[in-house]
Amino acid sequence: MKPIKFKEANKTLIGESPVIKDLPVFTKGKECLSYWKMNFLDRLKALIWGKVWLCVLTPKGTQPPIWLRCEKNVMEKRR
Repeated sequence: MKPIKFKEANKTLIGESPVIKDLPVFTKGKECLSYWKMNFLDRLKALIWGKVWLCVLTPKGTQPPIWLRCEKNVMEKRR
């Protein structure tokens, strides 16, 4: 999967190494919403196994509250 810049994105989280890419997000201060695109192989794997793994890189080794959805557009609920 790769992060996609979208028209509502109003901030970019800067990757801190060559391995971590910049992440365009929409934020109003309490949540950051990013948009990801699956390539064909990603979609095929999701269809076969029905699983999506999420890794959050954090220096403290904990994970902030998150949500993950498969929707056409979640921005309609955020405006």
